[in-house]
Amino acid sequence: MKTIYKTLVISLCFSFLSLPSQAQTGLGFLSTQFSTTNVKIGDTLYVNTKIINYDSTAYSGSILQFDISINNILSPQVQLFSVPQIDSIPANDSIATSIGVIISSPDFITGPNVVIIWPKAQQTPPNDSIKTTIIVRDPNSINFIPSALITTHVRVKGNKLILENLPEDIALKDVRIVNQIGQIVYQKSDGISKTIPFENKPYGLYFVELILENKQRRVIKLPYFD
Repeated sequence: MKTIYKTLVISLCFSFLSLPSQAQTGLGFLSTQFSTTNVKIGDTLYVNTKIINYDSTAYSGSILQFDISINNILSPQVQLFSVPQIDSIPANDSIATSIGVIISSPDFITGPNVVIIWPKAQQTPPNDSIKTTIIVRDPNSINFIPSALITTHVRVKGNKLILENLPEDIALKDVRIVNQIGQIVYQKSDGISKTIPFENKPYGLYFVELILENKQRRVIKLPYFD
């Protein structure tokens, strides 16, 4: 059964400077929470987490610093900071920290942004990466969820995506469909109908973004599975 939801994606990566790779294998993350999943350009997103040392020896060295990848693209120019800074963790222990991420353009795009956090020195994210999806809203929009679209939902029927409960007097300016890694798989401006082509799409998580003439928008989460 194919179900529909609402949400947003950003990718964060923890980086450990001046540390040998073997010193990083015992570090992981616990009890991670995001201050919000609804932001706009210029906001600061806070990631509250505990960094745990799984090793039987204490970690010490350079201060842990951070890098970020957004929608599967590494973005080292994005500003990050942590409070408090961490330069040591006892064996089999953890230390709480809060990472601030400045939401800036053009790295973050309006709509869903996929976020993944991992040690910078590693080529690919490890299994215990911090992962989430956030929505970056248009700073010029009046309401993040327009009242005219509050009852609108989406369902897949065959090779079509159907917009249901879309008011007859509402004209959509743009429709965009983004997959779970931040790729735009469908986009159309003006002349939009309630039936959208959705053929040959692999199963997975999608985000359907509906934008009105006045720049108000709604993002609907679409888990698409057999």
